[in-house]
Amino acid sequence: MTENCFPEAYFAIRLYRPQLAGPRGPLPAHPAAGESENREPTPKPETIDPPHRQHASFQTQHTDFPSIAALFTVGIASAIYHATLRQGSQFCDELSMLFLGGCLIQTLYSHGETPATANLVTAVTAMGTLAVSGFCVWSGNIFHHFMAFSTMLQLIFARTWVLINVQSRPQQDRKTMWGRFIKVVGWLVLGYIVWNIDLKMCHQLRELRASIGLPWAWLLELHGWW
Repeated sequence: MTENCFPEAYFAIRLYRPQLAGPRGPLPAHPAAGESENREPTPKPETIDPPHRQHASFQTQHTDFPSIAALFTVGIASAIYHATLRQGSQFCDELSMLFLGGCLIQTLYSHGETPATANLVTAVTAMGTLAVSGFCVWSGNIFHHFMAFSTMLQLIFARTWVLINVQSRPQQDRKTMWGRFIKVVGWLVLGYIVWNIDLKMCHQLRELRASIGLPWAWLLELHGWW
């Protein structure tokens, strides 16, 4: 009952008073005179990580459904915006990106923390994302959205580096996570380069697509590939 209802208290008892709880049984009786030399040494208590610090294997981590839903929202909102080219749908496109960044920040910064710290991270992230989103809509300046999303990416990269390198985990998991992280960053950089080429050479690409015709012209829709 103590283990289920009060995990932190159970951890403290097992770590510092192993002779009072757990499988070790009750306190042993004091040895009689002359028996202390023949008694086996008492084994040292096991070091047990508290529940919020116990890291499961990389293969058994839970799926981050909020971030996955946010990623799908970005795709749908971006498709609606580029199909309509309206300001309202543009705001949906931009805000969905901030929503995705907020979900990732909440997941990464609350991972491995106590429930109280995780709740605080969730509250601060939600309020910050809402405040920044409201300011971007109020100003209507794309530069503000660019700075906000770039800041989110920096926070995501920094926390990911900490989770991979600082916190203890099996070496194979660390290699797998580094491989995935480098792959994701590579795709992000490639997409950003492609988006800038489309931005700087928009007129030349439109003329080239018109001369090629469909369906091969779709290959030069660099902003769409991004």
